[in-house]
This record gives sequence, C-alpha cells and structure tokens, in this order.
Amino acid sequence: MEGRLELVIGGRAQGKSAYVKKKYPHAVCLDEKDLTEGGRLPVGDQTQDIILWDHFHLCVRNWQQAGMTMDEMQDRIEAICRACRHLVIISDEVGNGIVPLQKGDRVYRDLVGNLLIGIASKAERVDRIICQIPQQIK
Repeated sequence: MEGRLELVIGGRAQGKSAYVKKKYPHAVCLDEKDLTEGGRLPVGDQTQDIILWDHFHLCVRNWQQAGMTMDEMQDRIEAICRACRHLVIISDEVGNGIVPLQKGDRVYRDLVGNLLIGIASKAERVDRIICQIPQQIK
C-alpha cells in the first residue's frame, strides 16, 4: 500500500456510506459495479485525492462467483490500493456471529472476514459505524 488507507465497517443499513460521504464530500465514490478487471479504477486519473470504495463485501461476492481465489482477491485489493493516494474501504460485517446454513455462504463470510483482517492490519484508521455513530477501533 503506497497511499493512505482507511476501513469503515458495520452492520447492514447502519449509515456507513452516509458517514463517509459526509466526512469526505468531494471524494469519488465507487462500488462493486465500478471496479474493472485487473484492479484498475474506472476514473480518468488513478491518483484521485480520495476514493471511497463502497460495498466491498459485494465485490468479494462477485469475485467468489467468478471463481477467484483468496490470493487473487488480495492481489486485486493491493492493485486498487496502489492506484489511490487515499482509499476508504466501506464494508458490511458479514454474518455477525450467525453461521450460514449453506456452505457457499460460509465460505463467503470467511472470505470477507479474512480479507477485512488483512485490510485492517494495513489501514491507518478503522472505524465501526453503529446507527451512523463512528467508533474508532484503530
């Protein structure tokens, strides 16, 4: 990771995106539909000041369905991080302690969790959002 990295996590519909967009009102916001092959950002200037990567967990779901391995996902994340001066990754916490019945859903939950652990270890700041209220974890 060359630039600044932040991670924002929380349960579904807890106001993560609204919190981050209010904090960085001029940032470019991308989601799982915007990311392209090879980890390139679909913006003209790959050195935008601040990029908000919303719905990270849905990117993982798409990558899982495309047959990507965890190593390939980590490589994609690294490529996207290298292309940004300041990246804020926004993700739902998947599972919240509930073990899914379907094996594919358990694998998905574990993939998201393991990838978020790696991102959190490299992030300068990690916030958990509950009811649009941030709790700084790191």
